[in-house]
Amino acid sequence: MTDKQILDEVYYNLRDMNQAHINTVEGQERLKDKIKATLDFVETEWQKNDEEEQRNEYNRNRPFSEHK
Repeated sequence: MTDKQILDEVYYNLRDMNQAHINTVEGQERLKDKIKATLDFVETEWQKNDEEEQRNEYNRNRPFSEHK
């Protein structure tokens, strides 16, 4: 995903959280679940980015035929 797509996803998740009904136990649980899902999403995207950077660093000084 691009940075813009990631920011869009986080924005919409935060917007939904802001509109959550947190005055009920059910609303609080939904909010907690949405926060966890958003954190997991961001961490997954960061990990993908880190892996891509590592792959690029590894490939930088190798012949193209050896690229992973």
